[in-house]
Amino acid sequence: MTYDGYTSTASQANKLNLMTAQEYRDFARKVGVTSDLGSGSTDWQDAVVRTAISQNHNLTFSSGTEATQYLVSLNYLDEEGIVMGSERKRISARLNLDHSMFENKLRLGVHFNPSFIKRHNTPYAQEGGFEGGVFSQVYKMIPTQPVVLSSGGYFEYSNPGIRNPVALVEQIDDQTETMRLFLNTTAEYDFFSSLTGKVNIGLDRTNATRSIYQPRSLPYAAAFGGRADDRSSENQNVLFEGTLNYRRNIGASQKLEAQGGYTFQEFEDQSFGATAQGFVTDAWSFNNLAGGSDFSVRPYSFQAKNRLISFLGRVNYNISDKYLVSAAVRREGSSRFGADNKWGMFPSVSVGWRLSQESFLKNSRNVSDMKLRVSYGVTGNQDIGNFRSLLILGPGANAVIGDQVRTGVAPTQLANPDLKWEETNQLNIGVDFGLWNDRFSGTIDWYNKTTNDLLIEFTVPQPSVVSTRLDNVGEVTNKGLEISLNTVNIASGGFFWRTNFNFATNKNEVIDLGGRASIVYGRVSGAGLSDIQAQIVIPGQPLGTFFGPKFLGFDAAGNEILSTDPGRPERTSGPLKDGRQFLGDAQPDYTFGLANSLNYKSFDLRVFFQGVQGNKILNNTRMEYQRASNVKNGINFFKDALDDVADGLNPDATVHFSDRFIEDGSFIRLQNVTLGYTFPSNWFAGLRSLRGYISADNLFVITDYKGYDPEVNNVAVFNGVYALGIDYANYPRARNVSIGVNLGF
Repeated sequence: MTYDGYTSTASQANKLNLMTAQEYRDFARKVGVTSDLGSGSTDWQDAVVRTAISQNHNLTFSSGTEATQYLVSLNYLDEEGIVMGSERKRISARLNLDHSMFENKLRLGVHFNPSFIKRHNTPYAQEGGFEGGVFSQVYKMIPTQPVVLSSGGYFEYSNPGIRNPVALVEQIDDQTETMRLFLNTTAEYDFFSSLTGKVNIGLDRTNATRSIYQPRSLPYAAAFGGRADDRSSENQNVLFEGTLNYRRNIGASQKLEAQGGYTFQEFEDQSFGATAQGFVTDAWSFNNLAGGSDFSVRPYSFQAKNRLISFLGRVNYNISDKYLVSAAVRREGSSRFGADNKWGMFPSVSVGWRLSQESFLKNSRNVSDMKLRVSYGVTGNQDIGNFRSLLILGPGANAVIGDQVRTGVAPTQLANPDLKWEETNQLNIGVDFGLWNDRFSGTIDWYNKTTNDLLIEFTVPQPSVVSTRLDNVGEVTNKGLEISLNTVNIASGGFFWRTNFNFATNKNEVIDLGGRASIVYGRVSGAGLSDIQAQIVIPGQPLGTFFGPKFLGFDAAGNEILSTDPGRPERTSGPLKDGRQFLGDAQPDYTFGLANSLNYKSFDLRVFFQGVQGNKILNNTRMEYQRASNVKNGINFFKDALDDVADGLNPDATVHFSDRFIEDGSFIRLQNVTLGYTFPSNWFAGLRSLRGYISADNLFVITDYKGYDPEVNNVAVFNGVYALGIDYANYPRARNVSIGVNLGF
């Protein structure tokens, strides 16, 4: 029996440099704002965050006989987020049961893993219209106003686009409950000593409900009398695998292994949602949609199914552990493609040569292991969603026939029977080595990867019944180097010091777009930034390339000078011939990690650094809120806007998207430090092992990036392409400190 548990605290690791109350008042008076600014002093970033406390407990019991073994475990997690209103609780269990029969010829296994998660969600939105989510409201709220009025109730603007973020997190009830069941059963039988059959059947099923209530007490929700949303979804994944494995020794030095098999996988998804508004009381919350009087938001429902079928074969041949050859082929069929393109063939082959087994190295004092590897393979991608090759009909514009309103039916997607697998061809050349009895070891890999028939969504020329179309076009390459090195620096007198260093570089380039000149994507969010896309897919440049105007300073009137302004020489000299320039890309030049592990008697210490260098980030948050003109609209802003004014910006001038908001995303992070102590096993009767530890994550980051954190993730998608390296209203990254214990009985 073992017990593993920890408790942790988390706090906000970084804050944005917003104006304080006094700074805001001083600047507002300086630029002629005469309205009542209030007498409060509120740091709205501090108002919505907290020191979060979490705990995790895991109890495991395992036992058995020679024929039967089992393991049972129970886990409980209670985790708070650093933003108020964000937390989750999870209870999960696991049962592993393995049994052998008929002198171990038949082996049966059952693996059962149910879990239940209850999550409270923060009203958080990365893509903001003029309203946005909690974090965009934090940036907007001026620091001279209080969270709560002296007369009671939350402070609220008359401006409907600005909402009190504390009221949002405290009054909106947004809960998600998820039940997940994972079941896997296996049966393995040895027909002969050299031939084994195996059957694997798996089920992964998730049922989730999300319920949201926005009460009438919220000023903006009072306009529609409160709102309740109830949504449910079911996702099911069924898997069948059947394989035959053949093993044979040929003489004393050769081994042959062969495998053939068939797999079937079916995915089924369905969802339902309904909304009610106009409640006479908040008491029902989301538990009684019939209590609403306004059902103008239409309900929705959805169901989809797709299948994957594979026939596979693999052969491994080993000669004296010196010469290794492996070949495999998969024929895969996906229901997502057109009738004539459902199947794809994906072969691979690899060879290895263990030089350390050759006579010229076998007795070397310096080389303990040396292996050369070369491999080439083709893989396929069908991750495009369901029914993308078919004509899809959906509710269209309503029509009035006589005195009745009829719901129309219209195409929402045009058919494309030519859709087929996206294919990636990859060549790898690598070496594994160990020197001086593996005191120094590692791997080095070089790869060249080409992806053809990219599955990309394009804008359809208008007029058309649809706006986009998915198609197979283009080619993208990735070339890079990956290095992992391990050293045993000291191993003496009970003291051990080991180091692991990894380094990776990748060069990404778009080669072709099927005759199309480019694809514009990377939608920018925020007030005054509608219809702006900040990235472009274009041959000769990597994915994630930023493009747009360059900032050239301020003119005599204090307005921005951009390379796209009429009369600028950059309009004709730039690569796009309209003043827009390539402004860097979100792909890093290289990434690295450095881990040091030290052990001295019963103490252990691990220190892990990670880093990224050379990538660019569009600080969309700063672009919206580094505007001195915000003060005229009763909105807060970043202190850097004062430097802009000092450099010549007119406080009333418009701030545009340009390269001055594209920042270097390079960083070095102290990701983890863990210090542990292992107590003597005879400390307590019946105790097999006892280790206590303290661990800290995200202790500090060295970076020039001005956002919360340089590791950004944005959900914005445009023209079917997800944005890379755009930071807008991201959830702040936490700094965690944990104290835990590992017990074995």
